[in-house]
Amino acid sequence: MKKYLILIFAACLGQQALAQQTGSFNSTVTFNGASRTLSNFVPATYTATQAHKLVIGLHGMGDNSSNYRDALVSALAFQAAFPNTILICPDGGNDQGRDFYQPAGDELIIEEAINFARANYNIDTTEIILQGFSLGGRSALRYGLDNASKFKALLLNTPAVQGVKEAANANPFSYNFAAASELPVYVTIGNNDPLYNEPVNRTVAQLVANNGKVAYKIFAGAHTVPNFQNYPYSAFFNQPFSNGADAGIYRLNVPERSCNGMIETAVLLQNTGNAAIDSVQLVYGIGNNLDTVNWQGSLAVHQSALVNLPAYNAGNISTDAYDFKVSITGINQHAADTFTDFNTMEQPVHVMSEVLSLPFYERFATEAALSKWGFNQSGDYIIPFGYYEEDEALFTFNSIFIFDNSNTREEVISPKLDFRNQSAAYLHFNVDYNYVQYTANVFADTVFADTLEVLVSTDCGATYTSLFKKAGADLSGHDEPLLNPLNLDAIAVAKDESKYRGFTVDVSQFAGQENVAFKFSYISALGGYIYLDDIAVTSSPVSTKDVAVKQAALRLFPNPTEGMLQVNVAADATIEWVKIYNVTGQEVFKAKGAKTAGQQIDVSNLPAGAYWMQVQSGTGILKAKFVKQ
Repeated sequence: MKKYLILIFAACLGQQALAQQTGSFNSTVTFNGASRTLSNFVPATYTATQAHKLVIGLHGMGDNSSNYRDALVSALAFQAAFPNTILICPDGGNDQGRDFYQPAGDELIIEEAINFARANYNIDTTEIILQGFSLGGRSALRYGLDNASKFKALLLNTPAVQGVKEAANANPFSYNFAAASELPVYVTIGNNDPLYNEPVNRTVAQLVANNGKVAYKIFAGAHTVPNFQNYPYSAFFNQPFSNGADAGIYRLNVPERSCNGMIETAVLLQNTGNAAIDSVQLVYGIGNNLDTVNWQGSLAVHQSALVNLPAYNAGNISTDAYDFKVSITGINQHAADTFTDFNTMEQPVHVMSEVLSLPFYERFATEAALSKWGFNQSGDYIIPFGYYEEDEALFTFNSIFIFDNSNTREEVISPKLDFRNQSAAYLHFNVDYNYVQYTANVFADTVFADTLEVLVSTDCGATYTSLFKKAGADLSGHDEPLLNPLNLDAIAVAKDESKYRGFTVDVSQFAGQENVAFKFSYISALGGYIYLDDIAVTSSPVSTKDVAVKQAALRLFPNPTEGMLQVNVAADATIEWVKIYNVTGQEVFKAKGAKTAGQQIDVSNLPAGAYWMQVQSGTGILKAKFVKQ
């Protein structure tokens, strides 16, 4: 009997010894039949007689639990922001390139971490916060909404929501947004995080639309976790509303174009204060041409409403692209809203007040040409459909390597054209387009081919009729697709006018119409790029080769290069300046030109990869792609 008592005493002593361990240390648990690391931090002041708060921290892609814990504790002031709090960071396992939902069931390591803390420490179960960064933040959002009763709050630092489709719950990885009202959610993101800014914006709007207790902070920076002392996380978790009358705007719906002079808009309002709201005063419009409205209704604390604003008259505004802005100027019969976060929001809108006659030509020689074109961007492409001066064309590209944005569209809309005096009409355009084919590797015998669809409207965009729809080899002018690309550099190919393929569409059926506009819609199938150029509408079916007039002459060699790059332009041109951009569009090099037709550029300091060189010459801006080895 005495032997068994000794063993029991030893087991209890061992558990007590673990419970008293403080500082940063790792533990191992058995999870799904394998060992998994928990990286822990326990304050030096911990005592078993006092219940402590608990934060479960989920790391991002490619990281591990130890590094993440050390960063939160040592660099990001975790202790100062969360006193008397234990931090446990579960490791993501062997698949560090994924989140905590892969493989299936992996998310239950969160529950394992909580159980470990409760078994070894005195934990206040009403004070458990689930935190995550990047893909860890994405997992924390999903798991927290699915298990809202287990947590006091969610802290999401740049949750890596995988595109606007996922934010709309259009992917299998879905979120229980209906639970947003059950616990506070604090979201942070840098203003220079282009892959995630729009998906996170839309995710926050989803939380707000479900009356979520949300704080959303956009800081100056990129994809990172800001210092924990920068924001009052704990104060918000204890009181998830402003201490006074407060309202916020979390979505602004604006059409891509105003064609008939009127702009119909709507705003998503939320009561973020501590008292009911019966009215909100709003000012909205373009520039200094502003309208006002006193919306009246009833919003309880955290309640939201999508409010349709009276139509805005843009009939006296000249044709161009503008920012349409809405601001809150008062609450509850003109009381001041002293909490200014999210009191203003703006979205782009294109005003097309004029109608152009035929023939119509657009060669995109300068950016000024865009004043007559409207854009409808999905928010889900690496580079949205737009104008890039170095190309003198409209460009976008797409890849399987980022998000599943299949079937989303990047669109550009032509000026309004007058067909009343036409008996026949033809639309012409050139494209440099290619698509992706895998004959090896993980996507064996698979084709990813985006589609170009051209549509026409005669009623200011209320309805569209499809005229043209092609993809793959039917659209490409290249001899073969992009074979087995393994990174973005291999897909973001520089424009090659020698591979232009021209198309002519007979649009004579719309002769006699006063208001004709064409929409070029690039539809994702997760692979390809397109340069759209040399658009014309004429009364005869001319060759698209007659429409194109631009010539580019920029040669780079050796290509690939290990250091020195010879840059040559046409003999009658001079190099004025040189810029180099990486595949994401970031400028990485700039130098004055030698004002000759040839010049050597030293790129030895650039990391290995693909780049675009942009040269200002006497004949215009030229561009070519090169590879640094």
